[in-house]
Amino acid sequence: MLPSSMQLGHGRMGACHTGMVTLVPCHAPRCSAPQAQSKPSPAASSPMVPHAQPGCSRSRPPGASVVCAAVSWAIGADEAARREDELAMAARMLMVKISLAATTNRLDLTDCRLTELPAEVCDLTELEDLSLAGNCLSELPEGIGRLTALKRLGLAGNRLTSVPESIGALTQLEGLWLHGNLLESVPHSLGALTSLKQLSLSGNRLTQLPDVFSGLAQLVEFGASGNALTEVPPSLGCLPSLRKLSLNGNELRALPATLGGLTALQELWLQGNALESLHPSLCDLTALKELSVADNKLTSLPEGISGLSSLHKFWAFGNDITHAPAAELAQLPALASCWVEGNPLDASTVGGLLRAAGPHGSQGAAPSLRALGLDTAQLSLAEPNLVRAAKGRVKVGEVRGPPGPGYFKLSPSPNTHCVCPDTGALLLEHDGSLPRQEVLVVALGSAPGTPNWGGLLGRLYREAGDRKEERAFDVLYVVDPARQWYGNNEQDGAGAMPDSAASASLQYYYDRLEQYTRQYKHVIMMGDSMGATAALLFAPLATHVLAFCPQVDLSTSCMRPGCSDGALAGLRERVLGAVGRARGRVVAYCGTWQHDLDQANLLPGAKVTHKVFSLDSHRLTVHLDRQGKLLPLVQEAVRAALGIRGSNVRTANLL
Repeated sequence: MLPSSMQLGHGRMGACHTGMVTLVPCHAPRCSAPQAQSKPSPAASSPMVPHAQPGCSRSRPPGASVVCAAVSWAIGADEAARREDELAMAARMLMVKISLAATTNRLDLTDCRLTELPAEVCDLTELEDLSLAGNCLSELPEGIGRLTALKRLGLAGNRLTSVPESIGALTQLEGLWLHGNLLESVPHSLGALTSLKQLSLSGNRLTQLPDVFSGLAQLVEFGASGNALTEVPPSLGCLPSLRKLSLNGNELRALPATLGGLTALQELWLQGNALESLHPSLCDLTALKELSVADNKLTSLPEGISGLSSLHKFWAFGNDITHAPAAELAQLPALASCWVEGNPLDASTVGGLLRAAGPHGSQGAAPSLRALGLDTAQLSLAEPNLVRAAKGRVKVGEVRGPPGPGYFKLSPSPNTHCVCPDTGALLLEHDGSLPRQEVLVVALGSAPGTPNWGGLLGRLYREAGDRKEERAFDVLYVVDPARQWYGNNEQDGAGAMPDSAASASLQYYYDRLEQYTRQYKHVIMMGDSMGATAALLFAPLATHVLAFCPQVDLSTSCMRPGCSDGALAGLRERVLGAVGRARGRVVAYCGTWQHDLDQANLLPGAKVTHKVFSLDSHRLTVHLDRQGKLLPLVQEAVRAALGIRGSNVRTANLL
């Protein structure tokens, strides 16, 4: 378990800390162990502060009525009085913050579990920075439009279903964060926010966007991933300053031709949609450096793709592509990596791609290409001499199982000889699969929807050097490009476990994983944030789990899918149930940021080892990697699975 000073008390309501105040959350209580029992009371569903018990004459200060107080079991008069005092103190602190904001022009009400915005906030007309993230707001007052000096407005992680038209009056606004809500629409007045530089609408329920973007000339970053968009408006292509556009995890079937006008665009994320073709105008994006069209329904890539002269990384795996202009891809001067696994490529395309990955300077070779991702089915169509010439740059992998969403690529250990060095022929098992080691590392991707952990695991191989016994593990890269937490969509809200037919999408990921994991003696699952949640969900398939900052109860998270409370509660129960059925060691790593501590402490101490680092941030893996501590943690787990003792790495010294 976590240190006692960092735990939520067993059977107590989860706390939200604001300065010296503990506010009671508006959702179901969070307990430190899933087996904690609670007895519901009539007050449990009330979003407002409960009245004092009979005989109690306490009065509430202004603002008390907006603090949530969902009481989950019947309590006595003394306990009710104590909690009433706590809520009254919290309300007074809330008013102190509002009073101070009149002079600082900044107001941070993050995680205060507010159900409505205090009226006094709308009187702070000089306010420049307002954070209301992580509350329980279902609507905003029209009075929000009076805060005309606002430059930053954080509303992520609430329960908003709409935004008032008056928000268009905030013409000084530079950043607007609305991700992790339940928005079904956004107002047309959004187009009046001419100073806007960052706009986040990800993780909502949007099916369309208003065609009002042409006036947002200063917008640099726009995200609307994880919604239900079937199209985007033409005015989205009229943003001369836009550098990053994230539309992954929607239902887009086509893109407007105007997107070719995004002359400053450097990153375009389109994975996990239903695109059947790409408009040729996309080839005019000469500043584009990273492009992902993975996990769509593409049958080809557009001619003229050589126009993407700055393209550095390209993902197109998991489509229906049979032909691609390989010669044009080879002409891209900056292209360093290209991933096209899981496509039914024809032999001529495979041959052209292998020529592009040939020795630098050879005919048809791309000048900067260092990694070409192909699967064994594609390579079986290739001429062996081309495979031999491209060895070292071709990243061979195996894609197993029925076609479907998500990225599943098995990458063999460097110890595995899957290509004959003399002839270039594939060396496969009798069933057509790659030779296997006894240890498998499953690297689960996080919310951005692209494979990660590859760099760190590559360093792990390289650090082993000539010690082949330390390189004797394969890696399975898994990604959910739809940003749905590996199958946690709305119809999964009943709380079904992965082995239940009621959870079809989660069952799909579970079954695909099992096709790989059942062939290994030891399985290490690892992930960060959303990937860590997945590592816990699939813990019964592993012998060791490394979960970095896992998100267990997404109802308190700002980064989440646009699901109902019931669906999020179902995910929590599935995670806790899977951890309870885990057959191996489960380790949860987190920093000292209160949100991540609360999430980790939801996991039962009898099944999970908690490791806490001194970092007040969710970006734990980035921090550990920069300090040189992440690699040893993973290395220790791999060495243990390999049965190697006497390591120079002592994990305890890192904590």
